Amino acid sequence: MIEDFFRLALDALVFHAHRVILSPLMSHVLAAACASLNILKVEPLTANLHFLRDFLAYGLENSPTSGFDATPRKNPPEVRHAVVELLKSNGEQLTQRLLTGMMFTFPRDCTPDASGVLLDMFRLMPEATAKWVQDTVTLLPTSSISPEEQERLIRNINQ
Repeated sequence: MIEDFFRLALDALVFHAHRVILSPLMSHVLAAACASLNILKVEPLTANLHFLRDFLAYGLENSPTSGFDATPRKNPPEVRHAVVELLKSNGEQLTQRLLTGMMFTFPRDCTPDASGVLLDMFRLMPEATAKWVQDTVTLLPTSSISPEEQERLIRNINQ
């Protein structure tokens, strides 16, 4: 059921991106995507991560969907701005869910997609994402990552 929801949301993004992203419902869809990152099954989690990657791609200059010609289509500024604003309000929670999922709960097959979402977040909002990652790492129990590893990871991210 959740898998179907994210596949439908992904289809809506592909065919009606401007309407969907600018809709007041998009904040609820993104909140559902963050909450659904707790699911441990590969198929719904993969559908969710693919949705998130495509959603974040609309915050970049070039559209993730192509037309019939070879020139890349541009995302309108209002769509790009809406994606960034939605990421600002959901980015910290999304980062926490992605990192803890990649470290502890996600099936191995989902890790590349999850890291792709995180990389797309860095492309859109590098400073904010670095801070969200740093804050998330400091919340981890010391049994999962040593203070030295925390420091090295945070230093590498900031570079």
